[in-house]
Amino acid sequence: MNKWPSLFRNLLVFVISLLTPPKRGTVLVETPNGILDGYNLISRAGRPYYAFSGVPYGQPPVGPLRFKDPLPARPWNGVRQAKENIKCVEFQFLLPYESMRFADGQEDCLALSIYTHDLHPKVKKPVLFYIHGGSFELRVPPGSWQNPTYFMDHDIVVVLVSYRLSVLGFLSFEDETQPGNMGLKDQNLALKWVHQNIEIFGGDPNKITLMGESAGGASTHFHSIMPKSRNMVHGAIMQSGFVNCPWAYDPPGEGRNKAIAFAQFTDCMRSNTEEILDCLRKKDAYYLVAMNERFRIWSDRDPLVTFKPVTEKDGPNAFITGTPNDWAGPTVPVIAGFDDEDGLLKSALMLEDGYDFEQFNRNLPINLPNALFFATNYTSDIPATLDKLLQYYFGDRRNFTRDDEKQFAQFYSDLLFRYPLALSVGDMKNDLFLYINKFVSKNYYFVKDRVFHVQEILFQWEVEATPNSIKPGEDLEFSKWITEAWANFVINGNPNNEERSQEWEKSSKSWDRLSFNILGNNGNKMAKGLFSDQFKFLRNSGANDRIQKKLKRIPKERNVV
Repeated sequence: MNKWPSLFRNLLVFVISLLTPPKRGTVLVETPNGILDGYNLISRAGRPYYAFSGVPYGQPPVGPLRFKDPLPARPWNGVRQAKENIKCVEFQFLLPYESMRFADGQEDCLALSIYTHDLHPKVKKPVLFYIHGGSFELRVPPGSWQNPTYFMDHDIVVVLVSYRLSVLGFLSFEDETQPGNMGLKDQNLALKWVHQNIEIFGGDPNKITLMGESAGGASTHFHSIMPKSRNMVHGAIMQSGFVNCPWAYDPPGEGRNKAIAFAQFTDCMRSNTEEILDCLRKKDAYYLVAMNERFRIWSDRDPLVTFKPVTEKDGPNAFITGTPNDWAGPTVPVIAGFDDEDGLLKSALMLEDGYDFEQFNRNLPINLPNALFFATNYTSDIPATLDKLLQYYFGDRRNFTRDDEKQFAQFYSDLLFRYPLALSVGDMKNDLFLYINKFVSKNYYFVKDRVFHVQEILFQWEVEATPNSIKPGEDLEFSKWITEAWANFVINGNPNNEERSQEWEKSSKSWDRLSFNILGNNGNKMAKGLFSDQFKFLRNSGANDRIQKKLKRIPKERNVV
């Protein structure tokens, strides 16, 4: 057995432990489950605040509770230390070399981190409930924790949730025994805990805004529309992730197919679901999440999402019922948007030295549909649809080289992020604020002079292991602007403030007249009707035609701007 991944993991954990500042201070708070002992932190602007990390909201999903729906946390005796953030088991599959990849985190992980300025304010503060992204498989950024140092300059309470990931959080046989969506149900249980207890921490349970990026954005979208969560949600911020993204949902049959394949990979194929689960419960958690690599068949990273949310059979514990055509839109105010080149998440591989373009071109008809998450249950005619897409974006070119990478970035951005947003907005019932992040940092980037997938999180959250890392100048000003706008939205349902009351206009909900606030290095500007040509083409391309909603074009006289 190769020992390098475990050695790399141990070294990384050791280095991060040296970099992470110690948790200092004592602050006690009494909850219905027992007393917590937190610690003190300072915001970027110098505002002191309290932190409570590793606050349990659910029982440890271990042993017989592995793969089960979460149960509320049990009370504890005495004072519980709340000074260590907790991450769920994950596999770092995005690291560039297979020998570097590793599993970390812990299975007993259903915990919250809560941050507040005042435990006894005269007026309870609005709450920002954050759901991290990472392909439903890992936490972003990997290896460290995101502190709300920048958000805590503002009068809000911030909550971060850890939830089960990968096969531990989203395995589904689509039956009564293993319906799936455990990770989303974890989030729902955490949201209930916050709704019931956040007043203890100075928060207002009637002003909870959900925020998430990528898989966390799709999760936020799910909670804003599903009956078990939506009445607890008062605003939603979706960054590069929506329920209509083909990577965010498996239509009926797909989840079960993958579950059966996974049982075969792990030598746990048995005569029924319960026997399969009994076998999987005996396996090491790190082994299970690492086995997801068996599904990756192209360029070592596709598909980027394996186990996803699924439709469940109707029942008292079901979280997702129906399919996209049945789902109503959010009734709360929404911020939604994406980065200039979210598709770089995939196309950037073409920039690596030694990328095998010969293999890419030879296997395009097989591998590209997997990269786009096509499947027979998604797309009626995969070969014809793929040919139509390639002709539209690349003309007659089929012998692709490194020079085609930028066009592939647009291709992936449209299919995996932009068009799904257009599919999502038509049913929204309240104020809608859209954005495109085009801010190019000279100091923090994944690909120089370009804006990568969810790159804005670098300016919204402080990585605990590298505090005070944002340099003065454009980066600092952008960080202050975006955290203030998001905090304004949490507080007022509007990202504008009194001084800039019309800086960010509300958008239409018509796919061809969407109004985006373009966030750039020279300030922001509003633009209307972007991407309408691509959306019009994709609307009739056949891509994901079996699950997509029809794009709604609201008549002009009814258009809300």
